[in-house]
Amino acid sequence: MLTLYRILSFLLVPVALFFGTLCCIVLVVALSQPALLLPLFIIACVCIYTYCSIRFVMVGIDQNRILGPKLGDWLRVNSYVSIVFALLNITQLFLVAKNPSVLEMQVEAMPAYSAGGTVDKAFLVQLVKGCLYFLFAYSIVLLVHVFVTYAMMKKYAFVFFTRNPE
Repeated sequence: MLTLYRILSFLLVPVALFFGTLCCIVLVVALSQPALLLPLFIIACVCIYTYCSIRFVMVGIDQNRILGPKLGDWLRVNSYVSIVFALLNITQLFLVAKNPSVLEMQVEAMPAYSAGGTVDKAFLVQLVKGCLYFLFAYSIVLLVHVFVTYAMMKKYAFVFFTRNPE
């Protein structure tokens, strides 16, 4: 189980790095567009969850060091938001698969398409579908990782104890 957890953790890291970079860029825009703050918060929580889980594996389990209860709290709280993120992505793919015309209407509403540019509608639909499939796969990995994290947190609970002053 530990090997599976380690593999899943390292699968999440590149996407979290991409999302983290994206969050830094979008933060500037989100300050002027408050509607972007909630999705930005959700993606930031997924990045924080990934960081905390990697720290849990590499420092807590591998090096057998005490991390303290704060990391356990960060891991647990951000895992809840990560579950919401994953479920939203999975639901989104199923809704688009059920009714593909919604995706075509959204593509037509995109500024790149509606501005009269040379972007092909079929290309944009395929691009969005590809992103949806990628996010679906990522969400499945994230969900499995979260539930394995709960099992690992139970098994290695000593990692989250308070340090004893000596």
